[in-house]
Amino acid sequence: MVTYKVDATKENGNLLGLIAETRGIQDISSFLYPSEESFIDYDTMVNIDKAYNKLEEWIQNEETITIIADSDCDGETSTAVIFRYLKNFTSRLRIKRNIGKKHGISDLDMSGVTKCIIVDSIDKYDVYAAYPDIDFIILDHHKHGEMPDNVILVSSMDSKNPSLSGSGVVWKFCKYCDINNLTSYADDLVVYAGVGIIGDMMDLSVPENRYICSEAFKNNTSPAIKQIVGGFPFNSKAVSFSIAPLINAAMRMKQNDLVKGFFTSDNELDIKLALKKLKDNKEKQDEIVEGVDLSNLYEGDKVCVLIGCPNEFCGVVANKIAGKYGKPAIVINEYEDCYAGSMRGCDGVEDFSILLEQAGATVQGHENSAGVFFEKESFDETMRELERILSTYEFKTDDEVDFLITPKQIKSFAKEIMAINKISGKGFNPIRVCIDLKEGYYKCEPMKNGTHYKLIMPDRTIGVKWKCKGEFPTGDVRVVGTIEENFLGIHLAIDYFERI
Repeated sequence: MVTYKVDATKENGNLLGLIAETRGIQDISSFLYPSEESFIDYDTMVNIDKAYNKLEEWIQNEETITIIADSDCDGETSTAVIFRYLKNFTSRLRIKRNIGKKHGISDLDMSGVTKCIIVDSIDKYDVYAAYPDIDFIILDHHKHGEMPDNVILVSSMDSKNPSLSGSGVVWKFCKYCDINNLTSYADDLVVYAGVGIIGDMMDLSVPENRYICSEAFKNNTSPAIKQIVGGFPFNSKAVSFSIAPLINAAMRMKQNDLVKGFFTSDNELDIKLALKKLKDNKEKQDEIVEGVDLSNLYEGDKVCVLIGCPNEFCGVVANKIAGKYGKPAIVINEYEDCYAGSMRGCDGVEDFSILLEQAGATVQGHENSAGVFFEKESFDETMRELERILSTYEFKTDDEVDFLITPKQIKSFAKEIMAINKISGKGFNPIRVCIDLKEGYYKCEPMKNGTHYKLIMPDRTIGVKWKCKGEFPTGDVRVVGTIEENFLGIHLAIDYFERI
């Protein structure tokens, strides 16, 4: 059932004031237009000076530098930042990638490597200690332990902004290098940092993250991102629904080579050909995910569990389940001595990883999006303990949007809502609205043989539902969505409808 925070059907102005009130924003102007004042000083990042000095030493000595690229959207944008930046100083660069969702260097051939930069990924102490002849600089944002002497680690976890993504850490490091070198190369790479922050679902209520994303949207220097976005606005939605899914699908389908050179090349033809392959690959992934058998899904009081899913797709299926049922989801496979897979949290759970660890599971990743491992012999006990821990949590079964509005208000509220939704995602969900429509006061027109539909509403306003799966509104309905503008003009981008 859809509910709303505020009935705005009688409002004529000052919607920003209502947004600030309902979302708890104290300074709406600073929130809308983040400034450099939100940028946290480099000196708060532990070891950033040591990493710079070590990198300068490598460049001066004309060393060959190997960059270890992580395979998801944040990892690939992190790689783009450091590779493009270092090209201004040296041509002695090479990139190594894992296949599929593997992280770190454990499965990579490190022969011949002596100087190594690792972005958006971290292994345990013993992994690096096994390579005493390799010097490592690690630029990362995951939880970590002690590091051996051959590692210099710069991590957002050791800074005043632990919510910074891997690409954000890499970009800030490059900015620090610019300051010391009296250069400004990193300024043209901020677009990759912004895409990585949103693509990795970092907290967008954090002022520094909002500032970096704001700069990214104003300074899109990426040939690849320009081709993906095309004629649509470059904003958080473009990252979350167009850019990140393409890159992450290549990872899940073990087609990592499709991304090779995608963000680091300036050849428009190569990028265009790669984009076609990435889109085809994404369609194949979607078909596989759609076909995953959910008949064995166990829906507990507070958590959903699915045992049995293609390994590379556990995360995306868990995300789908958590969204559908409104509670945390665990999707795992059975192995000889354990169950392993992915978990996703949901609204109402600040850090699902901690709760899982308290119950007895092992977690590797982020607070609400991570890999998860269970000992087989204690699995049932762990799940009972998890349900007990979650018993005090209340998950919303209703979908609460921000405002109830009229069709006419789509255009009058568009400027304010689109401005604030430009930077939205985890930590600050986009402003959503609902509209009540009586039968006979709207017209539904199928588009592209029924794949999509257009809703013609009073006052010459329209709503559009992409990929409607043959479900069309009839009778009295409440339509839910966000206000957007593209080649169709200002319209309601419909999430779904319910009959009233």
